[in-house]
Amino acid sequence: MRGSEADNARLAQHRAATEERTCWLSFWGNMLLAIFKLSIGLLGYCSLLAVDGLQSASNALVGATTLYGLRVSRKPKDAEHPYGHGKAMFVLLALTGTLIALGAIVILLVSLRSFRWQAYTASVYSFVLLAAGVSALANELMYRHISETAERLDSAPLRHNAWNNRLNVFSSLAVVVSLAAVMLGLDVMEELGAIGIAALVLGRSVGICQWALDGCMDRALPEGTDERLRALTASVPGVESVSAVRAREVGHKVGVDLTIQVSPSRTVAEADQIATHVEEAVVRGIGRVEYVAVDFSAHGDS
Repeated sequence: MRGSEADNARLAQHRAATEERTCWLSFWGNMLLAIFKLSIGLLGYCSLLAVDGLQSASNALVGATTLYGLRVSRKPKDAEHPYGHGKAMFVLLALTGTLIALGAIVILLVSLRSFRWQAYTASVYSFVLLAAGVSALANELMYRHISETAERLDSAPLRHNAWNNRLNVFSSLAVVVSLAAVMLGLDVMEELGAIGIAALVLGRSVGICQWALDGCMDRALPEGTDERLRALTASVPGVESVSAVRAREVGHKVGVDLTIQVSPSRTVAEADQIATHVEEAVVRGIGRVEYVAVDFSAHGDS
């Protein structure tokens, strides 16, 4: 039993370290892209690229918030927080989503009132096109890496960080398309491109706030999770049947309540041992468990 607990502790430490490394990658990758694009834009090469830089800056902010929220949520339970700190990240993300929404509104107002069309030369166009291409490629690579890690760890926070980078791919491509249209004489496309990027940022901020709200309200897990938990529980020797499975989000982790049946001939000590094996199987199978509560039902109960 001690060996299993030690294995679970090592798995939890590995998961935490991997999540933190990935959040740092998201933060620094997006921060460098934001500085890169904002510098070019503010030097006067392309206002639209500066707007795209604000999108990368918002991604960096989400990455930093997720990293800090994960650290806070892992704090042990205490007298003031007997159920732990699992929802801290969602409170922080709700605030972050609100700030990003305000930033999107600022982008929208700037694009509507302050844009001045620039006479792009071929050299400037090539430079900005290269910068936007670098941004799109870097964001796609970050999306794929973070997404793969999120799926491997079944980490909702990393999934949201990954999608931030995928949206930034679209915004960088919007820069390319808009500038191509400007070169063809459609000056209004630069303004429309900025509005489009602002809409992407605003839509993402709404998604972040919705996710934060769902996390605070202990929403149900994705379809199919109950069946997976039932199969994991039924696979434990000594479990004759699984009467009930209830699972919910507890912060960014999972809370599981199970009702099982064991043979009436089992002693209390044996039943407790079976319950311990069930908990271990669920922790190994799900990977982000806050608690597993195992109850026993008499034969014939539904």
